[in-house]
Amino acid sequence: EFFPLSEDAISRALRNYGLHPEQLDAPAPHTEVASLHPNHVWQIDASLCTLYYLSNGHKGLQVMDSAKFYKNKPANLARIASDRVWSYEITDHASGWIYVEYVTGAESGENLCSVLINAMQERGGADVLHGVPKILYLDPGSANTAGMTKNMCRSLGIDLIAHKPHNARATGQVEKARDIIERKLEPGLKFRPVHSLEELNALAAKWRSHFNA
Repeated sequence: EFFPLSEDAISRALRNYGLHPEQLDAPAPHTEVASLHPNHVWQIDASLCTLYYLSNGHKGLQVMDSAKFYKNKPANLARIASDRVWSYEITDHASGWIYVEYVTGAESGENLCSVLINAMQERGGADVLHGVPKILYLDPGSANTAGMTKNMCRSLGIDLIAHKPHNARATGQVEKARDIIERKLEPGLKFRPVHSLEELNALAAKWRSHFNA
């Protein structure tokens, strides 16, 4: 014999089985992870900047004009694609230290390894933190999990951990570092000429030393 159920009864049954729409739409639970000491856990991420560098040397570094570069003008974006500037941000989970370095071209295993090597080297001055991290935490992008990246980390004894796809919250500290750089460092680049990538990274090094002091 069939007895129709009320909406309340159906709702209670769905909750009991963990199938209620509110339960299915809830964000995944997360756990705060504590690092043991500086250089225990580093997070790294790459970001495509609104900066581009004209390699002809006449104008140097430019800031992309939103009136010229947007989705409805793809030809303008394609024209400067190889000159776009990427930034790599690294954070030390225990101390909150930030390392930023700019590259051109694309997000790649080669660029990631180059930046990571530079970050690990002793640089002197106020830019104090250096050394090899125990754990490198990053997103699962193809450049981050490329053979070059894996081989370098294996050689240095770094445990390479990629978080699950579509879970940027897992590397929230380095995402916050990008936000800080966009607010504290990059706005000032609009008001001074920067003629090369080397000059841009020299300015980034000065900013790092001041911020991390």
